[in-house]
Parts: sequence; C-alpha cells; structure tokens
Amino acid sequence: MVDAGDSELRGRIPVEVKGDSRTGIASAVASMERSFGRGVVATRTHFEVRGNVVLVPMAVLLAGLTERTERRLSTL
Repeated sequence: MVDAGDSELRGRIPVEVKGDSRTGIASAVASMERSFGRGVVATRTHFEVRGNVVLVPMAVLLAGLTERTERRLSTL
C-alpha cells in the first residue's frame, strides 16, 4: 500500500484503464481508493465521479493530454 501523502505522488494522479464491465470498473475504483485515495479510471464510454475516483472515456482522457516538450522528437 502506498501512502497518498508520499512526496513521490504529489502532483501525480494514478490512472487505470478498463473496459465497460461493471465488475472491472467497481474493482478498479475500490483498488484505486484503497491504494491511492484518488485516481482516474479510463473506460470506453462511462463518465462519472465515484468518491475520489473519476471515470472518464479513454478518448476524452487522451484528448486532454498535452505534449511534453522533453519528449518531442524534434528536440532529440
């Protein structure tokens, strides 16, 4: 188990990818809350908040990511 106050986790949010299975999502949410106290579960179509865990469709999650300049090929 990881302490949510751990300095390595500050500013980071754990993400787990699941399909739309109710049992898979419920298991991921419970595990995320137990281990980290918060997080994001990427699904195929679900968009909702369950406690401190947000369910987000994968397409929405990916659309919200920004490019990190240190990983841009043109800088290598």
